[in-house]
Amino acid sequence: MDTTNIKQRSGKPLSKSQVNLLTKLEKLGVVVGNDSQMRINPFSGVSRNLTPLAVALYDFVVESRGSRNGLVYNTQPVPISVWDNTRYLFMAIWPDEYFKLLD
Repeated sequence: MDTTNIKQRSGKPLSKSQVNLLTKLEKLGVVVGNDSQMRINPFSGVSRNLTPLAVALYDFVVESRGSRNGLVYNTQPVPISVWDNTRYLFMAIWPDEYFKLLD
């Protein structure tokens, strides 16, 4: 995944830990598509059009499921720290969408 053009809301480039997180997500099977897509908060009904990376992060956060042994995404175990850091990355890049869709 090319991270050179991804910027935080502040305009700063991604930190090394944020880039490393994206690498971990790829290894867990998270795929960044090519098209923007709409996502809806199932509780409030608010919808937002998200960029391909935002879609991938949002879907990972929402689709990770709890099991006896922790979180799972597409049958892959997910450390809670990775799930939390994914939420924080989404919030760092798209704070408005985070508060409308996830918070």
